Parts: sequence; structure tokens; C-alpha cells
Amino acid sequence: MNVLAISGRHRDAAAAIAVDGRIVAATAEESLVRVPRIGYRQTGGFPWAAVRACLDRSGLEPGEISTVAIVGPPGREGSRGAQPLPLRPRDKAERGLAAGLADSTATRVPVLHAHAAQLAATSEAQPSVLLIVEPVVAGASGAFLLRGGELTLIGEITGLDQLTCAARRVARALGSDARDPFAALETIGRWSGSDFSEAIARTIGWKAPFGISVDRLALERIVEAAAAEDDQLSWTESPNVFVQERRRALAEGFCRGVVQLVADLGRRLCEGYHADRVGVSGSLFAAARLNALAQSALATAMDIAPVPEPVGLALGAALAGSNCPRRSIVGLSLGPEYSEEDIKKALENCRLDYVYEPDWQRLLHRISSLLQRGKTVGWFQGASDFGPRPLGGRCVVCDPSTRYARENLTVYLRHGSTEPLAVTMSQSAADECLSSPVPSPFMLMRAGVKQEFRDALRAAVDDGAVTVHTLSHSTAPPLSDLLAVHRARTGVPGLINLPLAGPHEPIACSPRDAVRTTYSSAIDALVAGRFLLMKDHWLLRSDVVS
Repeated sequence: MNVLAISGRHRDAAAAIAVDGRIVAATAEESLVRVPRIGYRQTGGFPWAAVRACLDRSGLEPGEISTVAIVGPPGREGSRGAQPLPLRPRDKAERGLAAGLADSTATRVPVLHAHAAQLAATSEAQPSVLLIVEPVVAGASGAFLLRGGELTLIGEITGLDQLTCAARRVARALGSDARDPFAALETIGRWSGSDFSEAIARTIGWKAPFGISVDRLALERIVEAAAAEDDQLSWTESPNVFVQERRRALAEGFCRGVVQLVADLGRRLCEGYHADRVGVSGSLFAAARLNALAQSALATAMDIAPVPEPVGLALGAALAGSNCPRRSIVGLSLGPEYSEEDIKKALENCRLDYVYEPDWQRLLHRISSLLQRGKTVGWFQGASDFGPRPLGGRCVVCDPSTRYARENLTVYLRHGSTEPLAVTMSQSAADECLSSPVPSPFMLMRAGVKQEFRDALRAAVDDGAVTVHTLSHSTAPPLSDLLAVHRARTGVPGLINLPLAGPHEPIACSPRDAVRTTYSSAIDALVAGRFLLMKDHWLLRSDVVS
């Protein structure tokens, strides 16, 4: 059974294909049209580019698609049902694609069920309680029970809009972006001397059976009290250390209050339904620090959806539309892939000087030498990764042990962003370096770093912990090879891993995207396939592997 799923009518458009219950291709529309978080309503009423890319990757023809699963609009979670495909082709290529899909059965998958199906595909044990908290898509929060491969809706969570409004109030008070308030507060929050957790936790609670209540007046008093000594909380670059500590403490307190709310529900449902694990999905769980807090607050083990953001709904819809007991997501290298010939054509068209290195090990040693000297390297290998995190195919890597790594990345590459830097390492290295090693194949967890390894990872360590991405050789062989070579040469157990993208841009998809990003940013070199490009012409031509 071949299922094509589409999601994101208004924003975060994406497409995915499942063959017999296994995801074989997935692409976000923004990756191809180069407009961040675009919805398919703006691309002709259908994610044409993403669907074409998925068909190419899967090797299927449009006529071989048996079902088209469309993620339903918010506020209509109660039923599934067939609906016409939103096909309005604009050119010859789109008309051919529309004709091939015309005989496919169209069905709508509710947002909640799409989230739950994606999470069920990665849950390690049954029975499990699955919690969906999606503040971005209104009306898409609830709890499921996964038992015997079957998903059962326990109930929908109401009052999430109140919690989101409260988060926006705190984010605005701190001078942060209120469009995605939970992510903004997670970025600001750090452990400090004073903590608002207990006070904020008393303002947030549950109303039976699944309703969130927020005491807005009490929360307002807490915010006002935090700003009582001065009114500089909204000054994000204040040189006053005490103001910055209070900002961090308020954000941290709100995050901990929300995590406690989720953990309380998870424990209560696990006890009531005799479940062994808790699974989480939704935009609330797209932040590694929040996930680490939730994991420590829960009494049971926790699974996280591979792509908890709205763009990941396409994955869940493809699995939910399969009606197949074998549901699995094996890595996220599911997007377009380019051959060395494609890369060479792009480089020649850009009139760029490059070196082609046929010896893969020699190329890895040369890149490791550059990293050891503090260079920032763009990495373009294999298929593009689905989702907003770089998982090995399209990334920027840097040695975290070098002296100016943090400054080079945060000031010059990310233009002052305060988001934590993630480190990619093998699972064996994570077990050796982290105080509480946890599998994190999708870069969605943080863990403490043992004292003896903090100097080697110093550029990425905050408050003794690091956002970790555990990489296996089967999911991204080229980057896994680089990690192994670099550790053998330098002893550094991991590399800082950032998206190969400019500020407010989608992650690079094609070779041309990678070139554009490299030469319009502070990246020093680009490795595309076995082609090496460097901004320093003399270094490119004369560098000797040490």
C-alpha cells in the first residue's frame, strides 16, 4: 500500500510517502521553494514541489499512489473522512502530476492522530501513554493509549490557549519573540540563583479531566514582582548581570511549571492505564532542555517523536493512512539526494575553484585538520534530512575544543543567537562523556557532561550540560566517518553541529543552496560529496594533511 501524505495548508507544508507502513520519503515545501515555513495554500493549493521530490526519492509514479492522506484543519478533530484533493495545476508538469493522482483515494487525518501515529512508530514499549501538546496548531492537544499496536484516544486537552497566552505574556515581558513563546522561553531559561518555579507552578493546574487552568492575575503579579527593582527585563542585551539572572530565572521558572504540569498528567495516566512509558509529541517538545526537564520529572521512561513540530505531521499522516501494523521510521534522511555529477554542474555553473579528492580517507583527514585549526566547515552529503534539525546530511560542523569556536558560531555565523549549540557524537562516545547518557538520534535531548570531558566540548557546554545528537553509522555514514577520524586524530569526542542555513532561511537542500549559504556567511569551507571548496584560495591549493 502506497500512501502519500500532505500537511501544512497555512504554514509548514510538507509531503511524505509510506510504502507498506514504512516511511521512504519526506520533504518540506520550504526546502525547495526557499520560503521559510510556507504553507501549500501559497504554492497553488498543493505542495507540488515536495510531492514531486517525494515521488522521485521513492521511485514511484503518481498513478501508483493508492491513498492521499491530508492532515485535517485545526478544530475538526472529531472524525475522519474522504475529501477531494486540492489540485489546481498551474503548468504542464503539475497537470501531469494531478492526472496521475486523480484516481487516488483521498482521506483526512486529524492533527491529533497524525501526531500520535508518528510517535507510535518510534515508541519502544507498550502499553504507552502518548501526550500531544501542540500550541502552534490550535485545538490539537490530547492523550492516547498505545496498546497492542492500536491507538485509542483517551481525551483532548482543553485550555491550552490559556497556557499559550500566559507564555506569550512572559515572553513579551522578557523582550522575546512571542510567536513561538515556549521555544523562546526555553532558549532564555538557564538555572540561576533565584527560581520562580514554585510560584509559577501554583498559577498553572489541571481541571478534571483534561483541562488546563491558568491564574492570569497571579502570574501577572509574579511578572511584575520580577521587574519591581527595575524595568529592564525586556532589554535582552542589558549589561546588568542581576537583570539577566532575573530574566533567566523567570523563563526557567515558567518552563519548569509547564513541564511539571505535563509530568503530573503523564504519571496520572500511566497509573490509571497501567502503562510502562510516556511518549510526547507536539511543538512544546521541540526544545531539548524542556525534554530533559520532562524526562527527569517523569517517573517512567519517555519517548519523543522524531519531528514533533507541525512539519512532522506529514510523517504521521502517511503512517496513519497506511492501516498497516508494521509502522517504522528508520532515520530522517528522506529528502532529495544529489550525485557527484549534479554537484559538479552546480560548482561549474557558479564558476568556483574547487578540489576533487577521490580518496575519502584523505579528504576526511584534511577536513579534520581544518577543524582542529578552528575552521567552520559546511557539510553537504547524501540525502537531505527531514525536519528543522541537521542530522548529518546538511550541516555546519566545528571543533568545540578550539578557543574561539563559540564566538565564531554565535556572533559571526548566527548573528548573536543565544540558542544552545548542539554536539553530534557516536552513541559510544555519548556513553563515555555524558553523566546520564540517553539515546538522542533526533537532537531532542540534553545531558550533563562529565567533568573530564568539559574542556573538549567547552564551546557547546552550558550549565554543565550539552544538547546532544547521537549518530549511528547506518543513518549518516559520511559524518560518522568524520567523527571517527577526528577523534582518532585529536581526541575530541564530538563536533558542534548546526544547520547549513543562513539566518531565517530553510536548511540547504541542493548544491546551489549550499554554495549560496557558504559564500554569504562566516563558513570557511564546504565539503560537497568529495568536492572541497574554500574561501582561502592559497589554503585550498597548498594545504597539507598533517
